[in-house]
Amino acid sequence: MAQALVLGGSMAGLLAARALSDFYDTVTVIERDELKEISIDRRGVPQGRQIHGLLLRGAHALEDLLPGILEELVDGGARVFDGQDLSQLYFCMNGHLAVRTGASQRIRTYSATRPLLESHVRNRVRAIPNEDLWAARCAARGQLVRFAAGRAVSDRLLRGEDLDYAKAAAGLDPDALTLGFARRLAAYKRLDLLVSDPGRLGRILNGDRPCQLLVAGKAHPRDEEGKRVLQRLYACRHEFGPGRMVFLEDYDLAVARELVAGCDVWINLPRPPLEASGTSGMKAAFNGALQLSVLDGWWAEAFTGRNGWGIESDAGADPAVADPADAGRLYRILEEEAVPLFYDRDEAGVPHRWCELVKEAIVSCAPQFTATRMLQDYLDRMYVTP
Repeated sequence: MAQALVLGGSMAGLLAARALSDFYDTVTVIERDELKEISIDRRGVPQGRQIHGLLLRGAHALEDLLPGILEELVDGGARVFDGQDLSQLYFCMNGHLAVRTGASQRIRTYSATRPLLESHVRNRVRAIPNEDLWAARCAARGQLVRFAAGRAVSDRLLRGEDLDYAKAAAGLDPDALTLGFARRLAAYKRLDLLVSDPGRLGRILNGDRPCQLLVAGKAHPRDEEGKRVLQRLYACRHEFGPGRMVFLEDYDLAVARELVAGCDVWINLPRPPLEASGTSGMKAAFNGALQLSVLDGWWAEAFTGRNGWGIESDAGADPAVADPADAGRLYRILEEEAVPLFYDRDEAGVPHRWCELVKEAIVSCAPQFTATRMLQDYLDRMYVTP
């Protein structure tokens, strides 16, 4: 048969398109949701047309991050309720109506549609001077390097490593491109693709434009293959220089918090279509890290070609063929795109094209990939029946 048409580019739509591709020569996916510069309804967003209330504490937090934005929202049509006349307020919880007489100095809300709020935040993010954004990213990377260096030296000494090798972890560079790979180390995550060609990776890490790789994660105690993957990575630890690849033990929330905040590039190499989501990448995107990931899980939906890098992987291929091919794509992106872009600086040392990519990643990913979105999708698509 010639052609099939799928309406909607959500995960459900993409999975339907993949299934139909087994039976049709061509499958076309039509997605109606498009991010515009102006405030318009995004039909792909739950509750997009309904008024959202921004309470006083949330409004203050938003104003601290983006000074002047509350005034911009009001100028754009947001309503302000200052608590001077409670008869204007209708609030009901569990069947009980709130008091509607008098006044209260403790109540102040800003009411706006989600498209209005999002459009103003997007425009403010895009307007952040690259110099300011770069300074913030350098500060976050510097904090991560200090944390990782101290942790890695301790880890190496506790493992009984050679003293010189242990001390070398303190030499992590706060100015070097910092790559991160941190998650549960199941075999399908393919951590070992990073070191599938040690010589090539070594040239990337130790080139004229240096990089450093931070790895953290745990394998399930019963996941023997996951543990073997980690052992293969550990066996390569001396091949790249003592401070170029660092493994942080006892991966937990504290380690994750530092990594998602400070890494410049977040790497994810799942074997498609086994990635369920990839929430660590979402958290890294909020902090200005760029994704370098196989197009599976959340990144298959989020990747636009202008907000990071995607690795096209053949889900149906023999792993013996697919794995070397995907590793080659990873190395090529690092060599030809990510590393040159990071070190392409102006006279003040600011990588403007890198910063523009970071801003686009924040704008395109942060509003759409959140726990709220996840819960709403489960409610709408899984739990509520017609």
